[in-house]
Amino acid sequence: MRVCSMSCALIVAISMWCTIMPCSFATASTDLFPEFKSIKANVAFWKDIYSRHSLSQGVIHDNENLAIIYEVVDFGRTQEHGLGRKNRKKVRLIKEKYRTILSHLATGSPPVSQEEKRVFSLFADNPSATSFAKASTQIRFQLGQKDRFRQGVVRSGAYLQAMQEVFRQYGLPVDLVFLAHVESSFNPMAYSKFGAAGVWQFTRSTGKRFLTVDYTLDERRDPMRATHAAARYLKENYELLGDWPLAITAYNHGAGGLQKALRKNKGYEGVFLNHRGRRFKFASRNFYSEFLAAKAVAIDYKHVFGPLDLALPQPAI
Repeated sequence: MRVCSMSCALIVAISMWCTIMPCSFATASTDLFPEFKSIKANVAFWKDIYSRHSLSQGVIHDNENLAIIYEVVDFGRTQEHGLGRKNRKKVRLIKEKYRTILSHLATGSPPVSQEEKRVFSLFADNPSATSFAKASTQIRFQLGQKDRFRQGVVRSGAYLQAMQEVFRQYGLPVDLVFLAHVESSFNPMAYSKFGAAGVWQFTRSTGKRFLTVDYTLDERRDPMRATHAAARYLKENYELLGDWPLAITAYNHGAGGLQKALRKNKGYEGVFLNHRGRRFKFASRNFYSEFLAAKAVAIDYKHVFGPLDLALPQPAI
């Protein structure tokens, strides 16, 4: 029948197009970057870190269940360059306090003090000795980032339009540019303790795959050249892994490691919930959640931070 022939031809045409350009590139952004039920608490946690807690505050929390917040610590002054000795000691003592409480609850003893009762209530879904014992080993501190994120939004004005154009050139979702908030707060001079540099925080080894990185020239610090490199790297990850949650996670963890994880786990949620690789630690496990949180806060920055004078846009390259 003619109708069938036309339908078949259409299916063939769509299949050929998807071979050239992955179809999900053209779908709605909500489909590209889903907020799975399993990561909702993580996304909410990072939204608070980016939009609510300043650099003068920090959060004591469980490093697996980010819905469990033990305490928000107030340092009284901005911790722009990391915690000083006095505040590191303060955090250490607070963590030890909760470790002691959780270890006590892990013995099966009922909570007695108001503080013990409050901590006990945080585990209302599973107040077992095993849960308390496990939680006592995974207490973590996270410094607030509200001030830094706001500065990043201001800086992003110089690059956002040009970077979005680069991602369009590669046929990628333009919202991927918000990953730069997670990586560097759009700071071209950012440099990590692991040797990652620039807006897109390429290490030397990964950077050399896409950029000139030597003793005379380091293109990682060129915002637009590095954006081309980030687009190529993300597109490569997507083609290897098949969806954006995995491709974004691979930006931090590496595509090879995720391919191995996928042999035992189905999809992003399977990896998030079950994978416990030697290198798949807190940063990799939370990277996609951080991206979703950063994207939401950056898009809604006027409501979060109020009116801001953004840096003037730079031309696309």
